[in-house]
Amino acid sequence: MPGGGDAGSDQRGAAVVKRPSEHLKGQVERELQAFEEQASLVQAQLSGLESEYAEFMDTWKLIDTKAQISSAAAGIFLGAVFAFLRVPNVQLVGDERWLLSVALIALVGSIACALTALELRSVTLPPRGTNFSKAFQDLYITDEFTSGSIELRGRLIRLRQDQCECWEQVNLRTRNVLTRKGAWALWSQALIALGAFAFAGLSLSELIRLIS
Repeated sequence: MPGGGDAGSDQRGAAVVKRPSEHLKGQVERELQAFEEQASLVQAQLSGLESEYAEFMDTWKLIDTKAQISSAAAGIFLGAVFAFLRVPNVQLVGDERWLLSVALIALVGSIACALTALELRSVTLPPRGTNFSKAFQDLYITDEFTSGSIELRGRLIRLRQDQCECWEQVNLRTRNVLTRKGAWALWSQALIALGAFAFAGLSLSELIRLIS
């Protein structure tokens, strides 16, 4: 009987000792799960910012293409205007001179706006590759990275959050430049349309005058 009592006491003592260990293990598991969820959210935000930047770059190329096409088309119309002026028996009078002035000013302005859109190229480099490698190198020499402790997860999350903030700044500046590029490209297209209509009106007016 005494031996049985000692065994029961030992079992209860083991249970008492085991409960704090299980509680600590559960707390660590909850912390790890919280870290994983937070890291997943930060990574999703980072992926979204990277995708947004990629879309900005696609829009950037599209605006440049439109500006190049506008400048080339304006140059063609401008050459057509000068060729028209060299045609024999062409005598501009009255409103025709105004149409010629509008066409020349609009076409030259279209080329200038297109070139301005193409010249806007100041963009901040994204925080990746060599541009963000120092932050990772600083992490490699920390005690958290060496020991692989739970604090390493928190530090990695903070590093990703800093990277997200950098991406937000880059995307904001890129969006501002894109807005200006798009405005200049739009003005170029509007002016080439005005110049083309003015030139068409001038040609039609001169044709009617020659026929009559």
